[in-house]
Amino acid sequence: MMDVSFTVPGPVVPWQRAASVGARRFTPAKQRAYQATVRYHALAARPRGPWLPSKASRYRVDVEAYLPDERRRDLDNIAKTLLDALNGVLYLDDSQITTLLVATHVDRERPRVEVRVVELERIVVAKPQRSRPARVTSRPRAQKSAATGEAS
Repeated sequence: MMDVSFTVPGPVVPWQRAASVGARRFTPAKQRAYQATVRYHALAARPRGPWLPSKASRYRVDVEAYLPDERRRDLDNIAKTLLDALNGVLYLDDSQITTLLVATHVDRERPRVEVRVVELERIVVAKPQRSRPARVTSRPRAQKSAATGEAS
């Protein structure tokens, strides 16, 4: 079971709505840079050796955000930035997260985000067994008589 903890120094950058020009959407540069920083710290904390995330795994994520001031911020936007940054790094997709805890605190001296990702379980999916189709014959088979051993 995987259990990874890491700290991202500096103030958190909450998720922001993507700007759009025509049909194209653009993620703000500040948000992209912060997500790259989150990925860097997560990769550094991930266990060494070959590791492949599984579709069958479920995860719990704990986020402790230490903010530089008391301005109002939405918890879900803080979590969304972090969870999107970790897609493909600690799990395949953030839809695999079944438990999420997000808390904010004020720390003017040292703003940071502390993240812990714990693999909860792997769902075992049994492959359906293929049943052979019934044998179809055009003529009924001759049955042997038990007493004589002759075909009837």
